[in-house]
Amino acid sequence: MASKVNSLLVVVVVICLSLSCRPAHGERGVRSSSASWTIVSEDPVPGISKATVEAVTLRMGAPEPLKVVFWCADASGSSMRSSADKDSAVSEGVFSLQGDEIPIRCETKDGRTASVMIEDHLLHTDQGTLFLITKGSSEVKVLQLDVDVMRLPTSVDGLRDYAKSNEKIVNFFAGEEKASDASSTQ
Repeated sequence: MASKVNSLLVVVVVICLSLSCRPAHGERGVRSSSASWTIVSEDPVPGISKATVEAVTLRMGAPEPLKVVFWCADASGSSMRSSADKDSAVSEGVFSLQGDEIPIRCETKDGRTASVMIEDHLLHTDQGTLFLITKGSSEVKVLQLDVDVMRLPTSVDGLRDYAKSNEKIVNFFAGEEKASDASSTQ
């Protein structure tokens, strides 16, 4: 009898430990990570030779987190701040480039979709969660892509290889792909 009780106790302890290691359903919060690089080459391509990538993961109680990736050509870095409460999760900040800053903001109220503001471009993640950003002589251009950002590489070399192998990314950063249609707040 004692061995059955001990076995049952071990099973209960294993189940409790395995459940406590999982993120709790209903978890709220924001996590972000970034990578910046500059590669000197004879024929540099903005966004591939020099870029900053900011990945933001937002949780608002949904079973799966919402991940949004911002990829800015020629940026020398980014600065982000985040907050979450019972009503929303927000990540906002700036990309620094060419003596200028490009503001970005991402907010979710349900953990499944988010509104995204990049300078004066208002977009929504139901159309994609990868945002390519470049700045011409005076205007910011954004291309929104619907790709599985959860599968994007996490290393600089992996990101660069991914970009070089994606025709839309190469064409956008080379100025050959049209920017996304977005609502302007101006």
